[in-house]
Amino acid sequence: MKFGPVPLQAAAGLILGHNIAGLDGRRALRKGRALSALDLAQLTALGRSTVYVAEWRG
Repeated sequence: MKFGPVPLQAAAGLILGHNIAGLDGRRALRKGRALSALDLAQLTALGRSTVYVAEWRG
């Protein structure tokens, strides 16, 4: 497994490596989820351009 930062444009389908807080300080996205297009739109709205993810290597 590879863990590290990737640009949002390349993060679809990858596993989020850490929780993401929303603008109100509460958790918006939980670590361990596969990132969807909707999640990426939410991250963009929060001002993120990269995210730490886990990638399975086979």
